[in-house]
Amino acid sequence: MVVVHGLVSFRAASRKRLDIIIQPCDDTVIVKSAPSVVTREEAERIFARLEPALRLTAWGFYTLPLGVPAPGGWTKLYTVDDLALGRLFGRLRHTEGLPTWLARGLLTYRQDDIRRVLRSGAKFKLAIQSSGRGAFKASVLPAAATTDARIVVSLDGLLTGLDAEVRKVRASEPGIWTGARREDAQAVSSSLVTQVLSV
Repeated sequence: MVVVHGLVSFRAASRKRLDIIIQPCDDTVIVKSAPSVVTREEAERIFARLEPALRLTAWGFYTLPLGVPAPGGWTKLYTVDDLALGRLFGRLRHTEGLPTWLARGLLTYRQDDIRRVLRSGAKFKLAIQSSGRGAFKASVLPAAATTDARIVVSLDGLLTGLDAEVRKVRASEPGIWTGARREDAQAVSSSLVTQVLSV
């Protein structure tokens, strides 16, 4: 657990923010357990076990606007929420048949909205409409909302099994190659939290 004194609020940087649980306690902010992270190769193995039909590869993850660089290295690291967005990308591509460029674009421009609803406990859907001449519009809507969108994708179940798989990976391999050296995964996760808090 990392304790940061004298900080009354913080803002995470753009879409590369990490979901961090913070609780104010007098004039102290407590950051509970840094998020577990995996490399793109580990992400590929997780999806090969959980949903092989999505064909999510390490290279596919590298091309997505997800993850954060490891401190002191160039390896991209992914949280469970990043993996959930990768799963959504795979479903848009392989279940809904969207072209890669469109699925990647929707993920780029709607990922903040999707991240907000991932752990909310409420049911949501992604509604995708063509606005003519190759332009598309995507909205994150409550599941009960009516829409005339041509493609509607449920956001339920995106996190299913991911927490357990990431914990399993980190238990079997507690170190991460950052691109410069092998480091303890927990230390790297804590370091990422420190980077976000210093923004």
